[in-house]
Amino acid sequence: MAIKIESDIIIGNFLIEMFSRNISETEVATLFCFEKSVTQQLRNTDYYDLFMMSDVFIFAETYPFLLILKNNRLQFPSTDKEKLNKRLTRYFRYGISKQLIDVFVVAAKQTDWSLTDKKRETSVNGF
Repeated sequence: MAIKIESDIIIGNFLIEMFSRNISETEVATLFCFEKSVTQQLRNTDYYDLFMMSDVFIFAETYPFLLILKNNRLQFPSTDKEKLNKRLTRYFRYGISKQLIDVFVVAAKQTDWSLTDKKRETSVNGF
């Protein structure tokens, strides 16, 4: 029996991978590159996903303390870096299988991060 992966989990794990690379802002296209890689890897598992652009808007409205969507760019809000990392992990990594986490990690390695703002602007809180 196949298990559906909610879009929130995919977006949340994308943000975790963004955070781990010290990236504070990127194009929405980078997320779609990540999701495409996730989908390809899920073909060999009991998982599947259904992902649409509207899911990104819903996520940004639901979790404004985790993500700002502005002009087709995804940005972390100005917040405490440690607190943000804990929230992302608690909301989107706890309770999912190691197999699925490995899919997200591999997908991040295959993602084209070239659409990321190379400046990686830093503020007082580290972003």
